[in-house]
Amino acid sequence: MNRLRILALCLQALTALLGLALFVMTIFIMAYPSSVMRTLETETVIAISAFCCGLSILIMVVAGVGFFGAQTESASILKLFVGLVIVTLIIEISAVVTPFGMRRRWEDKFNDQIFIIMDKYGQDEFPYLTQMWDDFQTKWRCCGSYKAEDWSFSAYVQQEYYPVMIPPSCCKSFTNENGVRSRCVQRMEPDLYYSKGCLQVTKEVIWMYMSVVGGLSSFIAFFQIVELVISFLLIKEYAGYEDHQGDKYEMAPPSSAVVQFQPVPTVDRSLIPRHVSPEKEASEMSDDRAEIDI
Repeated sequence: MNRLRILALCLQALTALLGLALFVMTIFIMAYPSSVMRTLETETVIAISAFCCGLSILIMVVAGVGFFGAQTESASILKLFVGLVIVTLIIEISAVVTPFGMRRRWEDKFNDQIFIIMDKYGQDEFPYLTQMWDDFQTKWRCCGSYKAEDWSFSAYVQQEYYPVMIPPSCCKSFTNENGVRSRCVQRMEPDLYYSKGCLQVTKEVIWMYMSVVGGLSSFIAFFQIVELVISFLLIKEYAGYEDHQGDKYEMAPPSSAVVQFQPVPTVDRSLIPRHVSPEKEASEMSDDRAEIDI
């Protein structure tokens, strides 16, 4: 096993591991309680997650094809691998570039989703959503979309009997000693509640996640470019070896099929029997007798 082949196998294994890491990270973020991805289950978030999962699976499959081609020393499989890598590189480049162009649009969708959650917050038909948003605001230490004042026009604030301006999950402390909680939910003292909006937290988490995806994609793309160069060298080597093997095992023609030049023998025409008619033969015999009589 030459060094070039060993290097190719190692790079394929490393690429597959990076693809697996991307897949596990995406699933973990989607399944982790009170996470941004799970809380803001918009079409954009679902599309981003599905794209990352699909990209990671594609990376692992392509790496497997390359590993199998290098292991079996098959030039045809390595040619297939080269085509798949080129397609994967195009997708990875789009994964890095697209978020920058769609950033403003995605932020607007996240903002709309947060206000939808705030409108449903505290209603009896949405108990799970209320608990989930409480956990979200408590964990990420945020309140409202842009700021705490966003709660002023929500159904939750308007349906309460006492002057509540924000939910208790916006408060930095849940204790009710000395009327701290009461003063907090009434927004009497800004130091008692979170002033940072949840949209800002969402953007920070989403872009941090996309930065990790972009970083992994860049590493994978670098390894795949190196794998392309190595694959071209291996294809050239394996293709030449296959041609040599084909020439080696090609069946030679039998010796009886070899045509050799043989000189054509000369024939004495006097020895060739002649076909003579009976009348002419009788005439020749009579001439012979006449000559004998003489």
